[in-house]
Amino acid sequence: MNRVRWALTGGVLAALVLSSLLGYVVVRKTLAPVQQITRTARGIEESSDLGRKVNYHGPGDEVKELATTFDRMIERLELAFQSQKQFIADASHELRTPLTVIKGNLDLMKRNLGEGERNECVHAIRTETERMTRIVDDLLVLAEVEGGQVRRQEQVSFDEVLMEGLTRAQQLAGNRKVVLGRHDALSVKGDVHRLKQMVGNLVDNAVKYTPGVGTITLSLVRDGDWARMDVSDTGVGIEAEHLPHIFERFYRVDKARSRAEGGTGLGLAIVKQIAESLGGRVAVSSEAGKGSTFTVWLKL
Repeated sequence: MNRVRWALTGGVLAALVLSSLLGYVVVRKTLAPVQQITRTARGIEESSDLGRKVNYHGPGDEVKELATTFDRMIERLELAFQSQKQFIADASHELRTPLTVIKGNLDLMKRNLGEGERNECVHAIRTETERMTRIVDDLLVLAEVEGGQVRRQEQVSFDEVLMEGLTRAQQLAGNRKVVLGRHDALSVKGDVHRLKQMVGNLVDNAVKYTPGVGTITLSLVRDGDWARMDVSDTGVGIEAEHLPHIFERFYRVDKARSRAEGGTGLGLAIVKQIAESLGGRVAVSSEAGKGSTFTVWLKL
């Protein structure tokens, strides 16, 4: 019995030691991806290099899901930072031009100018100041929309918003023909102010790029579970290479013309952000020289 007792004691101790060693190895192997994530996170913190990834290759368990989620998060952060840098660069460029014009005219006014030349300088300064104000206002709108400052609880009569857009188009159209197409009585959830702003920007864009004898058509129809609004024009159209970028901030197909007409390059970007903030989407179809159609889908 004494020998049996010692044998059992030794076996238990050996089993404990063996299980501890095996447990240590298993835990180390299991936690290796977590340590890899930690090293990657520390490396990103030290180098600010968001291009680094965990790139975990292993069984499809919870650890792999954690590593994959971490990589996706870093990718989104990288895109956000790149977008922010590009946005700051574009905004700085857009504001630099009017500031340069203002500074140049102020320097001219220090000279002994005639009344006519002085009035021209004042007019140029006023024009560029108004342009800067529009840019800043549009930037604030984008910041508010992207920050989620859009109410979605309000039920809005979308066809009434469309009719207000039609009235706006008629006021701005001059000799252009404004046509109301099919307009179903549809309601959507959203912020009525933002919806009016979205429609207004599309109308302004259509008027701006439609010749004096062209036609602008507004319509609103039910498309399954969606309300589909179309703003079409018979204007100059958009060439195919520009279509993928048309909703980017400060992107202009014709920069010289847009600037001369007072555009900020943010109108269509605001349209896209408002539509997406309300759970919808926006698209454009166009052919150079034949006109464009901007389509917005919002959930009913």
